Amino acid sequence: MKFDAVIVLAGGIQKNGALPMTVKQRIDLAYQLFRMNVADKFVFSGKWSVYWDHFPPSRTEAQLMKNYAVKLGFNSESIFVEEHSQNTFENAFYAIKLFTEPNKWKKVLVITSDFHLQRCKKIFNYLGSSNEHFYFLGAKTDANLFKKTKWTIKEKFLSNTQWLFQYFLDR
Repeated sequence: MKFDAVIVLAGGIQKNGALPMTVKQRIDLAYQLFRMNVADKFVFSGKWSVYWDHFPPSRTEAQLMKNYAVKLGFNSESIFVEEHSQNTFENAFYAIKLFTEPNKWKKVLVITSDFHLQRCKKIFNYLGSSNEHFYFLGAKTDANLFKKTKWTIKEKFLSNTQWLFQYFLDR
């Protein structure tokens, strides 16, 4: 299947300023799709976590992601960066408002980690219009590199509580 674009979500910056392995796994998956010519345009989405606001890193997550992708062999001209978002909700919002809607992309693949997939789907489908159709792919998380249980619990909590807040905000 050919997509109009692929959006790859960021997932943090380590204290040393490097990308975590889970984000590299997302980009590695995107690179496999790039080599298969699944899409011509790739959006790397992420500024940095709000935890970095008082001591901003020298580069955004999206810039670090692009640098890593180009080292893998991505064509630099096929990569767009979204450097405003600081959480998953903002990843979706800015990717849609800055790229999907203005470019009239209809079929968009969103890549994140497997443990983050459920919440990501809810947010993109909630924010997207009837003009876009989002597909989702989760990069497999290596349990030896990452304490998946901790993040699975966090994702379930956030997935369930964010809609409670949304209920009050929509009124």
